[in-house]
Amino acid sequence: MTERRDRAIRWLAVTVVIIGPIVFGAYLVHVVRRGPTADPGYTVGMTVDIPESVIGTGNAVVVFARSTCPSCKASKPMLKQVTDLARQYGSRIVLVAVAGKNETELTFAGEVGIRPEEVLRYPLERLTKLEAVPTFLVLDANRTIRHIHVGASADVTEMIKIRKLLN
Repeated sequence: MTERRDRAIRWLAVTVVIIGPIVFGAYLVHVVRRGPTADPGYTVGMTVDIPESVIGTGNAVVVFARSTCPSCKASKPMLKQVTDLARQYGSRIVLVAVAGKNETELTFAGEVGIRPEEVLRYPLERLTKLEAVPTFLVLDANRTIRHIHVGASADVTEMIKIRKLLN
């Protein structure tokens, strides 16, 4: 019986000492490759199934955010710029409140220039492609994705590209 127990203990030790780090290392490589601004599951050229009644008929910017998310809080200046661009070019902007349409989300929206009627609570199960917030999509009139941004900031080049897409 002790021989059997000793064999089990040795097997457990080998598993923990040798196999554990290999699996954990593979996980770390996966996370590092994806990075903090991983592909949100949407791709440029993909058509989004958000109804026309929600985003209108022209170009639109759809922002996925949550007021309690640190990256979303840090993204406020950039989101304000994007909101201003959308308004300047007559594009619709919609904030999809991932956490729900509540007072906190409405306050967050107001701080970036999005009106309460432009905040929606989209069913979370419909957001299966969303992996990170904040994410925003620039859509054309056919609801085709023309640009994707994930993260809290955008450089000047990206803002110029967004301006061209909305114009």
